[in-house]
Amino acid sequence: MKFKNKYIKIIFLTICIFGSKIFASVDMFGYFESEGDYIMFENDDYYFGYNKIRLDLLGIPGDKVEVGANIVYKSFNGKTTWNLMNFIPEKYRPINPLSSSTSDRMAYLPIEMSDTLLLDNVYLQLEMKRFRMILGRQQISSGVGYAWNPTDIFNKKDMMDPTYEQTGVDAITIEIPIGLGGNFTGILQPKDNWNNSTKYLKYKQNIGQFDISLSYGQKRKVFNCFNYFDFTNIEYNFIQDMSGVNIVGEFFGIGFWSELGIYNNNLKDSINFFSTCPSYFYEDKNFNEFVIGLDYTFENSLYVMGEFFHTDFGVAIDQLDFTYYLNYFQSNVHGLSQNYLFTNVMYPINGLITIGMFNIANLDDKSVVFNPQIKYLLGNNLEIAFIGSIFYGDEDSEFGTQNYNFRLRLKAYF
Repeated sequence: MKFKNKYIKIIFLTICIFGSKIFASVDMFGYFESEGDYIMFENDDYYFGYNKIRLDLLGIPGDKVEVGANIVYKSFNGKTTWNLMNFIPEKYRPINPLSSSTSDRMAYLPIEMSDTLLLDNVYLQLEMKRFRMILGRQQISSGVGYAWNPTDIFNKKDMMDPTYEQTGVDAITIEIPIGLGGNFTGILQPKDNWNNSTKYLKYKQNIGQFDISLSYGQKRKVFNCFNYFDFTNIEYNFIQDMSGVNIVGEFFGIGFWSELGIYNNNLKDSINFFSTCPSYFYEDKNFNEFVIGLDYTFENSLYVMGEFFHTDFGVAIDQLDFTYYLNYFQSNVHGLSQNYLFTNVMYPINGLITIGMFNIANLDDKSVVFNPQIKYLLGNNLEIAFIGSIFYGDEDSEFGTQNYNFRLRLKAYF
């Protein structure tokens, strides 16, 4: 190895000399995860999976300073190039404009999964007397919902795996305690200029057994519009404001949470007169999203939970089209339809084995996916989970395009 720059030599020698001292004061931990999936459609079946290792580094150089980082490597195996058309009912696929047949529809829309190596989080945290500041790539979770978070403008959960860890966000966070049980949070996600940067403000107050939060956020969004005449995609950029309210607490042993997000419709100012975009996204109104959830744990440790989600961004079945599927795949919307129900039941058979089932229902097109699961703990360091998915619904419904899915996940902590 040759170094052409003297400054690189200096950095390399410094790491060699002081590296042992640096790492001696850093806690290192993490996990290895391996997952295999088998999915069946009406005419096709595929295997796919991945191996992932995550290394967490945590250093505390002072009483009020914390430095952390998470290094993640993920490699994919099995099927790595997917045809998104397999997940779109045929009636919503665009008709080929070069064909004279109305049955000749677009059949291939590829997406490729590639191996990744990244710093998922790398941050500096300062704990001062009157505030806390976090600088760098960090975990941000601003909602109280389980499967959906209408007030979270930084992340989008996967309905099929809502508790899985989120990717870090490059941001500056300041938290200031106010009065008795109050807390103010300000988050800035810098972009190339102030208008394009994401801004978020939240005030949380504890009142008895409830936490109530008021929030405001502003983010530049991208809306995809498919042109059916030349098979091109047009991206419309616009700034969107969000006002939110979160409530979480407990009464008579029943857990309760509610989350409301109100979004403006600035997209209408970005769409030109000749656009082929459907009108449901730039109607002259605000768009509301809300979640209401309840959970309860019985004396025998049986846990039950239900969460209802409504979004005005969803459309009626007769309005659904390919453009909407594009925005759904791009995580620009939380759901294809307007009304969903998430239920979860878990029961620990003993200290090692937990069985359960979570279900997701699209209440508008009457499609459902049932997900039975078994988790087995081998001590404190190894976890094995089996999750099955059974899809039910008409072939044109959201969950009716697939038949079955089986997932085996192994996770070893170190």
